Amino acid sequence: MSYFALIGGSLKHSFSSAYFRQKFIDEGLDHEYGNIELDQIGSLPDILKLPDLGGLNVTIPYKLAVIPYLAGLTPLAEKVGAVNTIFKHEGQWYGHNTDYVGFGQSMMSNYDPARPSLLDGSQPALVLGNGGAAKAVKQVLTDIGLEYHLAVRSFSEAETAKQVLYLDLEGTLSQYGLIINTTPVGTWPNVEDVLPIPLEELGPQHHIVDLIYNPVETRLMREGLNHGATAMNGKGMLVGQAEAAWDVWMDKVDVWIDQSNMLA
Repeated sequence: MSYFALIGGSLKHSFSSAYFRQKFIDEGLDHEYGNIELDQIGSLPDILKLPDLGGLNVTIPYKLAVIPYLAGLTPLAEKVGAVNTIFKHEGQWYGHNTDYVGFGQSMMSNYDPARPSLLDGSQPALVLGNGGAAKAVKQVLTDIGLEYHLAVRSFSEAETAKQVLYLDLEGTLSQYGLIINTTPVGTWPNVEDVLPIPLEELGPQHHIVDLIYNPVETRLMREGLNHGATAMNGKGMLVGQAEAAWDVWMDKVDVWIDQSNMLA
């Protein structure tokens, strides 16, 4: 029997535990999965010493903070700059990123070919937020050749993409096609919360991708739909990254080679 877990801050409404427990039942595996809430990342070395630990999922706010505690990163995690999956290789713990595959495959599978402007480069994407999930999103957009602008509350000297402050978005939203929320703003129970973007400027040219999955329809999505936009939540990405993590733990995929082709 192996033990798997999700580590993060508040995990009261996490998806992973129920998903993997059902997966273990479906596959007839005698494994366990639990949630480990951490007040500070310094507890990670003790967690990695747990008997029969098979692997970890990582969520907010530790996708960057776990990196110094690992023996190394896979090429994809190195490229993305964030870790959401920890696995054992030759007796040591390494970091990988399956958000990249989860987001990329989910977005591409829901892409409407009748709206070529979303991905043909004629309109940049607008990425809301700049945390660990945003790093995977930005890498996917880069790899498919789509320019993006990053909406932030304050400028970051380390960010090379064009940045725009939320307060400066007024009157500019029409230039974007994809709008991707990578932040937890709007997650249950604070379902009426929304980032400070000009919601009244949303329209039919927009496709909103909100990485939140609880609620199923966020306020950002609802506002967009009410203005003629299309929208999708983060459930597809969540399932995709979980399945990709499972493949890593079960050694079904070579994580030491370039995985950009997994977007196809």
